[in-house]
Amino acid sequence: MRYYLTIVALIALLASPTIACETETNTTIYSTDIVLSEVYPAPPTGEEEFIELHNTGNDTIDLTGWILGDSSGKQYAIESSIGETSISPGAYTIVTHTSSRIYLNNSGDSVTLSQPNGTLVDDTTYEEASSASSWALIENEWQWTDRITPREKNISQNNSISDDTTNASTTLPDTETPYQTSDQIFINELLPDPEGLDTTDEWIELVNEGSGSLNLAGWQLTDTNTYYTFENTTLVANEILTVEIGDSKINLNNTGDTVYLIDPYGSIVHGTTYESAESGWAWARSNSDWQWTFEPTPGQVNIFTATENETAQADPNTDQQADTDLLSIDLFRALDDNTTATVEGVVTVLPSVFGSQYFYIQDDTAGIQVYSYKKDFPELKTGDRLTVSGIKSTSRGETRIKTESAQDIQVVASDEKLVSRDVFEITEDLEGMLIHLEGALTTVNSTGGMINDSTALQFKEGAQIDSTILTEGTGLSVQGIVSESNGEYRVLPRGNGDLIQTVNEENWISPAQASGGSTVSTGLQTTKEPPQYGLMILVILGLFAITLGQFIKQHRTNSNLKKDSGGTQLFTPAASRGGDGTSAPGECTQPPTQQLPRQTAGSAPRPESR
Repeated sequence: MRYYLTIVALIALLASPTIACETETNTTIYSTDIVLSEVYPAPPTGEEEFIELHNTGNDTIDLTGWILGDSSGKQYAIESSIGETSISPGAYTIVTHTSSRIYLNNSGDSVTLSQPNGTLVDDTTYEEASSASSWALIENEWQWTDRITPREKNISQNNSISDDTTNASTTLPDTETPYQTSDQIFINELLPDPEGLDTTDEWIELVNEGSGSLNLAGWQLTDTNTYYTFENTTLVANEILTVEIGDSKINLNNTGDTVYLIDPYGSIVHGTTYESAESGWAWARSNSDWQWTFEPTPGQVNIFTATENETAQADPNTDQQADTDLLSIDLFRALDDNTTATVEGVVTVLPSVFGSQYFYIQDDTAGIQVYSYKKDFPELKTGDRLTVSGIKSTSRGETRIKTESAQDIQVVASDEKLVSRDVFEITEDLEGMLIHLEGALTTVNSTGGMINDSTALQFKEGAQIDSTILTEGTGLSVQGIVSESNGEYRVLPRGNGDLIQTVNEENWISPAQASGGSTVSTGLQTTKEPPQYGLMILVILGLFAITLGQFIKQHRTNSNLKKDSGGTQLFTPAASRGGDGTSAPGECTQPPTQQLPRQTAGSAPRPESR
């Protein structure tokens, strides 16, 4: 009886709602007024891919659950991560790559829009995309345009003319939005922590490095929290404009911040990120390099001066002299500031990659930054072995060897092999070293990212890193130089070649998981795994088969042990037999090949017919 109960229980479990349940019929009626409006597949560095949607109807539509897809089969269900999910009548909204994780192929792709129930509403297909051009629906016809208009009505590029002499695109008088754009407008200087009041004395400076005038109407400055939109403001060639906090309301954080300059069409034209600011110091631009200066120059050309412990020359009467022999870099780092010495090391990154005034070398013991206020360096190559004579100094917590001129740097060998040190965490002794580490890329943007939510990456402008090729949540193998700023350590990759995605998002596991240890928290968003119904069903069916087999076997055994009505015994104990072929006592022989007919237990033998 217990076997029957087991079988019944298994069948009931198979029919349980946790394994299979009836799907309720979805009777929701979704709008057909949402259409694809613009696709931006190949943005330049610093901008982001997006897909634009347009509400052509008369009602506000909630886009939660609507599905975007591409030709690879990748799909994204719209959620609150895009911001406001409701779209008003006639309005436009965009879904960026950061939200959707949909990669739009530059060589051509298809984009689909479906209702939450999977019904296809709209689709479009484009061929090879050019940089900074969007695939846009204009007058009910899809076409390429260089007028990028996120969240706005699309504009044909035929409605504008380009003036090469001004590096600006000038719209015709009869267009709806007479805005200008240019790639020659830059953030030039900013003062996050003035000696006066932060609420009144902070400012951000812009410069027009183009050869013609440009109207800033519609342009925006932002720290991603506050947006300041310019009105009718003309910036002539080489003019410097200071925007004070009283006008912009942008409060620059003293602990570090990012500022962007955005043109009227939503494209990021320029941006900069700084770390902890000191009172009275300005974060200023010198060509493509950014550095701190204690002489702020609002509305004027930037001036870079050395601090007291970084002057180009120190008083020879106060300088300490170390041994004239070569020192290892780790011993040099232990010297007092303003001590002169000579070190030898191999070039790991060239001047201008991280900044125009410094580069890095390392030996077997440590690494260090080589600094020249005058930017006076000999011709160098990565892998050159150098002797460097200079003064030991410290800037914002990082150790430097400060040189006077190119003669302080001598190339003694070339084409040395660079060896990066494998590490699991960043420590002080690694400062200045070329290191290698692996982990989960937990965050990424145009200026940097985080590995395992603990190790900071910073992308310097001269490294020309394309952050759009990186995907949050993937495993990442990183090489770079360890740098310090006021006690905070970060890794500076030297270029795209220092960043290699090792696994896809679905297959990434932490090193602790791979070694059988506890899971390392990476800061990634996690979702509850759905029940493994297929595996559960296979296990249950296996148990059912085993139980059924045991039941049948036992049933047959019990039947064979029963005697027939004539008392014939099918299994004969060996002890009751003798002669040849008898078995040892206690053993059982196989039943005879020919057996008597079975009879129902308790019934009388049927008489023979006569």
